Amino acid sequence: MTLGQATPGPARRAAGSHPTGAAAGDDGRRPDAPAINPEATMTVYLLCFADRLRRDDRAYVRHYLGWCAGDPEIRLSEHRAGQGSPLVRAAVTAGLEPVIVRQWPGQTRQLERHIKRMRQLPTFCPRCNPRPRQLRYAHVPADTYATR
Repeated sequence: MTLGQATPGPARRAAGSHPTGAAAGDDGRRPDAPAINPEATMTVYLLCFADRLRRDDRAYVRHYLGWCAGDPEIRLSEHRAGQGSPLVRAAVTAGLEPVIVRQWPGQTRQLERHIKRMRQLPTFCPRCNPRPRQLRYAHVPADTYATR
């Protein structure tokens, strides 16, 4: 291959060959899961683990950002029961207790995606950061803090 020539991209999966059984292009959720309405209001929440979870040889994880349509405390109990994120499941299996440290009620999934794309979850955590970062956007009302 010469300089300036396009490199071939990764091979695409055939429709329906996703490991979860979902068709190619889906968001990776179970095929029987209800559709996500990106405009529906929900609560975005930040979980902090009691200690760092080693993910691989280089990375440690201490936070998880998620969303739910109902009560975040009910969602947390689902996480503790092993339903939901593989990251939280691994933390609970390792004996790390997840705690909701911050939540943004009345939001859309766009806020969750926006915060995740920042890749700076520890800066939003009031347990890990004495001056947690605030979101200063018109569509984000004042957030709420859980007790520490």
